Amino acid sequence: MRRLFLSWLAILAAIGIHADNISVKDVMIEPGTTAIAEVCLDYPSELIALQMTLTLPENISLDREGCSLTDRAGNEMTLSIGKKRDYYTIIVSSTAATIFNGTDGAVLHLAFTASDDFEAAEATLSGIRVVDPAGNRIFLEDCTIRFMKPFPMGDVNHDRMVTITDVMMTVNAVVSSRPVGFYPENADMNGDHDINISDIMMIVKIIVGN
Repeated sequence: MRRLFLSWLAILAAIGIHADNISVKDVMIEPGTTAIAEVCLDYPSELIALQMTLTLPENISLDREGCSLTDRAGNEMTLSIGKKRDYYTIIVSSTAATIFNGTDGAVLHLAFTASDDFEAAEATLSGIRVVDPAGNRIFLEDCTIRFMKPFPMGDVNHDRMVTITDVMMTVNAVVSSRPVGFYPENADMNGDHDINISDIMMIVKIIVGN
């Protein structure tokens, strides 16, 4: 049994430990426009490099000039994005083995542009691997990036329709507590960061067509 355990450890050391530590929030984007996606890396230990492959659908393109590193990248870290056939290779590294600041949060901003006929799409980050100060490679799970049009104001339950249901959910949010599936960013109709009766009346006006 001990020999089997040691063999298992040796395999992990050779291929890297797999974990789900890369995440990207859904990207809200209008057709013909550009939006920024934050690539977050959460890993409990120090890391000095990140590499991954980005595969895009036909209706989404990458604006390499608009991509950048966040404050988590050290001053000596650089971002390299190369295009190979139908995918991009993204590398964050430094010649001085600079360590990422912190262990969680966004490390990279990717700029995407949607085609004029865009409706919805998905992209994939794959072959993701990071390197620790000892030179060990750690392989992470693939990550899906979802692209979709922004939900209309007043659509507080994100069903892409503004109906009496949205009104009732907003009323509940004002008089008692926010119901499950309630998205306050779509209820703040006047943008004053306070959901109240004024927002409810504005949602009602959308429904009745005023």
